[in-house]
Formats: sequence, structure tokens, C-alpha cells
Amino acid sequence: LMVGAYGMQASVYDTAGAPGVLDKYTDAAVDTQWQHKMGSNSISVHASYTTEDQNLALSGGSGTLNALRVDGIFHWGYHATASLGYASNSGVDKGSSTTVQYSYLPWQNTKFTAQYAIDNNDSNNNTTLLQAWLMW
Repeated sequence: LMVGAYGMQASVYDTAGAPGVLDKYTDAAVDTQWQHKMGSNSISVHASYTTEDQNLALSGGSGTLNALRVDGIFHWGYHATASLGYASNSGVDKGSSTTVQYSYLPWQNTKFTAQYAIDNNDSNNNTTLLQAWLMW
């Protein structure tokens, strides 16, 4: 089990406009991960929650973004994984998605993946990914 926190503060200056005008972003987050071994198999569960305050002087706006991410992965030994993930944003950027993925690792440095991402708000944005990874 792991529990952590992280944050960031960033300023973006307007290089083309008035000097000193900038957008500010302040993020604070907590995250956790749990892993459990079951013989040659294992399961991993991850979750994170981030809140971001936005002070957008360049566009004259401000707001808050809240992001929740949760996923679980089942590992069949060292040769296959299946995962299910969920992501949700609220505040200035609203929406949620669900991702299903299966990966097969037949030998060292090679991975084949099939992934389907579902945009829970607009099915026109659903995507399918087929990937072959050769690493060396």
C-alpha cells in the first residue's frame, strides 16, 4: 500500500501582450496504490484526486478543475494484463471516460495491446487503439 501527495504552482506569462500579465495554476493532489500478489498473478489498484485553481488573467477568467482517476490491473504472470480505468473531471472542464485494455507480452521486449476508450459524454469520441511495441 502506498499513499502520497503532490502539488504544483505554475505561472504562464503573456509574451505577446502586456508585460506582467499572466495565468496562474495551483494544483494539489493525493494518490494511492495497492498491490497484491496471488501466486504467479497479481492485482494493482490505483487512485488519484487532483484539484486545480485557475486564475486566468490573460483571458479574464478563473475557475477550479477537479479530477478523479481510478484503475485496476490484473496481471497473469508476466505475459498478460487486463485493466479497467475510470476518469472524471468536474469544474471548468467537465466529462468522464472509461478505458478497457488488454496487453499480451509474448517474450522479452515485446508487447501487443488492444485498448478501447469510452467517452461517457460523447460516443463520437470513443477510440480504439491497437499497438505493437518492440523495445530495445
